[in-house]
Amino acid sequence: MTNSNPASGADKSPRILVADDTDVNQKIAQLILQRADYDVDIAANGQEAVQAHQQNVYDLILMDIQMPIMDGHEATQRIRDWECEVQNKPGDKSDSRSKIQNPKSEITGVPIIAMTGNAGTGAFDERLYPAMNDCVGKPLQMDVLLSVVQKWINAESNPPEDICPADKAPVMESVSGQDQNPLDMDRAIEEFMGQKEILLSVLQKFLTNAGSQIDRIRQAVKEADYGAIESNAHAIKGAAANLTADKLADLAADMEQAADKQQSDLSAELADELEQEYFALKKYIQQIPQSG
Repeated sequence: MTNSNPASGADKSPRILVADDTDVNQKIAQLILQRADYDVDIAANGQEAVQAHQQNVYDLILMDIQMPIMDGHEATQRIRDWECEVQNKPGDKSDSRSKIQNPKSEITGVPIIAMTGNAGTGAFDERLYPAMNDCVGKPLQMDVLLSVVQKWINAESNPPEDICPADKAPVMESVSGQDQNPLDMDRAIEEFMGQKEILLSVLQKFLTNAGSQIDRIRQAVKEADYGAIESNAHAIKGAAANLTADKLADLAADMEQAADKQQSDLSAELADELEQEYFALKKYIQQIPQSG
């Protein structure tokens, strides 16, 4: 678990824990939240999130659902169990930040917001995210994320709504002349709040990770290991979507679905397409000027 912006002094900014196993998602969430003057800690999986929550006081937790070692559902339940144990013990219970309650669901504890690429439409469904307070869709969008965070940070004075803000996210339309590129650079820079140097660094890390993930997908296709195909495709899908590599993200999503249905021929075909698009993206990124 990393602390990317430790608070100091009497007037501390609200402290948020981001639990996500993908470097790209971590960096985007961190940039957005720090620009809004929140302190941010990072957990790379659910187990780290549980440990961080037990060792620190957080005003809010952003919890990815699909993570290795421990997923977001199990991590959330363990956090709620621990909160229940602490609240039932005698002693000081004056820390109101651990007692924000959702009047719709009677969930008491630190607000936990699910981050998921599978956010549907309609009202927030607690059956899909048990023990969580709300959800936000991925790829993350600054206005939507901050709206959710601010709603729950201020939950004591502003009762929360029951509509998942992810449903209100604007649909991104392809821009003429840009839809042929494997990456929408202008939109990517905007998502990274103008921090081109950080974006390029994250892109290079993504290329390294995605290259290894595609190699694992190739091997998993040969071995008919659909679980490995699905998990690696899911990781590529989320990171590529956040980086505006939309075609690669779509192919990874198709691969994830094919693996879920155990479609061997389609999985092999999609592995070829995924690799081709990866190399097209890599070539495009290598041609991006480092400055300007």
